[in-house]
Amino acid sequence: MAKELRRDLPLKVLIVDDEQLVRKGLRMTVDWGRHGMAVVGDAPNGILGWEKVLNHEPDIVITDIVMPEMDGIELAHKIRHRYPHVKILFLSCHRDFAYAQQGIQLGISDYIVKTSMGDEEMERCLDKIRRECELHLQNQSSMAASEDEMQIVMEWLRVQDITADERLVAKLNGDWSWMTRGGCIFHLYDNGSANNSSFSMSDDKRKEYRNEVSSPIGPEPEPKAFLKIGEAFASGSPGRAFLPCPDGTALLACHWAERDTAEHELLHLKSSRNPGLGWRLEGPVEGGVRWIEGVLRLLRLRAIERETRLVSRQHKEDILSAIDYINHHLHLDPRVGEIADRIGISRSYFSTVFKEATGSSLIDFLSQKKLERAQNLLAMTDYRMEEVAEKIGIGDVKYFAKWFKKSVGFAPGQYRQQTKRHQNPMN
Repeated sequence: MAKELRRDLPLKVLIVDDEQLVRKGLRMTVDWGRHGMAVVGDAPNGILGWEKVLNHEPDIVITDIVMPEMDGIELAHKIRHRYPHVKILFLSCHRDFAYAQQGIQLGISDYIVKTSMGDEEMERCLDKIRRECELHLQNQSSMAASEDEMQIVMEWLRVQDITADERLVAKLNGDWSWMTRGGCIFHLYDNGSANNSSFSMSDDKRKEYRNEVSSPIGPEPEPKAFLKIGEAFASGSPGRAFLPCPDGTALLACHWAERDTAEHELLHLKSSRNPGLGWRLEGPVEGGVRWIEGVLRLLRLRAIERETRLVSRQHKEDILSAIDYINHHLHLDPRVGEIADRIGISRSYFSTVFKEATGSSLIDFLSQKKLERAQNLLAMTDYRMEEVAEKIGIGDVKYFAKWFKKSVGFAPGQYRQQTKRHQNPMN
């Protein structure tokens, strides 16, 4: 790859033309320094020109089109493939106009007809190319900044520690405040086909989803698109923010007022191309804390969905929300009525649909969750028995010990010794 542009260095220019007078004339007559440029070499044909491109890694190549051994079109192809940011200026004759058109299709910056080439024409082209280079440099800076910003979110999604939380909150209260004013968040994932239990999206599918639902910003590399979409939100124009997650899923943020449009596009994508596409919506989101809570809740619900085998899909979202509530309030010993109230349905009806969905009564489910949590705490921590009992909502440590032994076959202390012995067989 060519070295990236720097503001404190002149732009490097390479001249390729089979006419020696043209090469010398350009070197001598153009005030390169005024344009912030310097000629680093010249070559009489495309083959030698390509060697000098590899050697000097120029920022700008001025090349004739018709030359022996390798013409300017082929040279431009090679440059564009290996160094896509290099600016190319074609020199052509009237009879080379068709070639010049090919160059335009290659994305060259400009071309000049030799018979009419004068100082003003060359000055105009060089000014234009200089502006293009400056814009490229600005885009590099924006990309570097946005990649740093994206890393904040990706780090938070991976580790979720205090430092990562603080960095994200600072971002949400600053440059990303557009995401926390009446926004909503879609969590996108792939349920797979009937014969495929995969719940994560491949990179190709995530790119396809991004391209479909991120308009009108358009398909760009994620960090740049994220920054650009943020600017669109801030200015009040429509846009979407697409963020890949470390687990192979993705987040899509948009204004709450645009949620129906976004969901319609997702439905179209699901029906036309990806029947395995699934999503869950959180919102409206107001404030950075609410944004963080919303994203975490979406990730938790997805994890629960992956880990819990539901016999029935009816009332799935209510059931998943109930399990999420249980997981986070196990230490408070939640009751059936309390959970049903939280979900917003009657106690009797909730008990019925919960058993239909999970194959277990809510009482048995709560007991199993407490047992799993207790086993994990005994195996992975050094908490005292009283602390373990407290964390699963049992206030009486004697009752806890009796209940645990009846359920597992070992007293809590014995269970801890057994599991730690298996974890450290050399001890």
